[in-house]
Amino acid sequence: MAKNSSVFLSVGAMKTLMKSESFRNKSTIILQFTRPFCNQLRLEMDLYRFQCKLIDGKHLANKVLNELKPNVTNWVEKKNLVPHLSVVMVEDNSSNESYVRMKCKAAKFVGITTEVYRVPKSTSQSEMLKLIDDLNHNLSVHGILIQLPLSAHMDLKELCKRILPNKDVDGFTPDSLGRLCLNEPSFVPCTALAVHHIVTSLGHHVKGIKTIGKKAVVCGRSKHVGLPIALLLHSSTKLGGIEGLNMTTTICHRHTPPEQFSSFIRKADVLVTAVAMEFGDEF
Repeated sequence: MAKNSSVFLSVGAMKTLMKSESFRNKSTIILQFTRPFCNQLRLEMDLYRFQCKLIDGKHLANKVLNELKPNVTNWVEKKNLVPHLSVVMVEDNSSNESYVRMKCKAAKFVGITTEVYRVPKSTSQSEMLKLIDDLNHNLSVHGILIQLPLSAHMDLKELCKRILPNKDVDGFTPDSLGRLCLNEPSFVPCTALAVHHIVTSLGHHVKGIKTIGKKAVVCGRSKHVGLPIALLLHSSTKLGGIEGLNMTTTICHRHTPPEQFSSFIRKADVLVTAVAMEFGDEF
């Protein structure tokens, strides 16, 4: 990383940040995707205190949407079918409603039609599988997305396996994850793709950033977030337009010994925390 080129995108990872020698030398990128988010005032104070540069993820997302919109328009103008996304979600979940509303809004902006299937919490596994089968066989449906979380009795792995790989827009099927492991073009989980996009976009904000051979530490090993992030960071080839970053990647999780964890993050050039909790002593 370039000297004096520290970049920080976080919702409050200061305790971890100060353990990083690279950060104190002003050359570390910290990407944190956790909930709940810290308030704006705290974030601004942290940025001021540590003289960090905030990468505006919303701006990058809007840029992606604006680039996609003409592509969809051109596709439809050539008499192709209008892309259609079907979203399956368990009803009576306020966070689900919020996430799905944002996804549908983004889809509408670029010209993709959507339909949301709200199922009761009591819906059986067999009923969920039948719904997915129906969507698989529906030729007007081009993408299927299962909004998490589901009811406790529902088996997410089995539901994901049922989705046709060419409709698996979330990249959750074994086929998609397997192709990602083999450096083959595939659908990629959205958070992993967002991390990759942020890292590759940093060249527009900070001159001299190179990723080849740099040390990356990913905190979190979930099959839908942490693992795909690590795979994209260390990939050596271009995957369907996704540039390989060729980083030396380490995955840490709740069973990583504290002394090893501390050692890894001290040497990290890029630290990505992808855990569904505030980052702190409980990790």
